[in-house]
Amino acid sequence: MAFKDTRRWASPALCGCELDITATWPDEPEADGVENRHPIPFTITDIQVASVCLEHEAWETEPVGADPYMGSPGYIKVPVSPTKAENLYIHLFKLTGQKVKKACGCVDYECHYRDGQTPHVKLEHPKHTKVCRACKK
Repeated sequence: MAFKDTRRWASPALCGCELDITATWPDEPEADGVENRHPIPFTITDIQVASVCLEHEAWETEPVGADPYMGSPGYIKVPVSPTKAENLYIHLFKLTGQKVKKACGCVDYECHYRDGQTPHVKLEHPKHTKVCRACKK
């Protein structure tokens, strides 16, 4: 079952960049109201900037380049004249996050560029980071 609505989407970098995206989503809204997953590809009908961090502010107007999705189909077709919000979203696609489950039971969250060359950065994710009982002591 898919859900068409507007949701607040947070960048995988947890940097403060957040967008209000109207699209079809694969599952129900998150309880805290902030999505970390992308909507169903090519269902986005509107994007508005809710907040942008200083580090990524330039991405609102920086050209996206010939292959902004690095060989992937991405989530929206690149418009001829993208809005600031579309431009930011396309650039934020460069970043991805992943959970890393450790043998002890802890779960770390890492963000990295999809280019495969930039080192992973460990971040505290409010939904995914977990510390096991043994490591809490």
